[in-house]
Amino acid sequence: MFRELVNEIITLLRNNIPDPNTARANAGKNWIYPDFPHEKATMPRISVVYIGHSEPDFYGVNGGTALLYPLRYEISVWVRRGETFTVGNEELGGGALLDYLADQVINVIESNAFSMTNVVVAKCVGGGSIVIEEQNTGILRKPLEFTFYYLKQSGV
Repeated sequence: MFRELVNEIITLLRNNIPDPNTARANAGKNWIYPDFPHEKATMPRISVVYIGHSEPDFYGVNGGTALLYPLRYEISVWVRRGETFTVGNEELGGGALLDYLADQVINVIESNAFSMTNVVVAKCVGGGSIVIEEQNTGILRKPLEFTFYYLKQSGV
């Protein structure tokens, strides 16, 4: 269930957030991956990584019993300092691009989580104000932590 959900999250983000790097997008290359990017990777990037889960609980759902797993994922936005991209009619780079893409990730996940297989709800539970800078590479990262409440029917 963990790996399958990573793939669904990636697909959801790829289908709903346009790549600001139009050269890469026009070449048909991906920019959202299930791991952290290499320091020489083209930016911006989004990574989706499973980081753990809490104890599942049983809940009554639709006249039956279901086990609800709170699964935690880190979805990080990565940009390179000094690079700018046109988003709509604006040139965005650095912190402004990080904030824009982080907002897009939060909105897409929280608005569309129900469309993923067995996910009841998802919410951003931390990290929105944190920016990590890799001094040697000029890469900025904004990690966002999400909890996805995954529904598993009992006996399955």
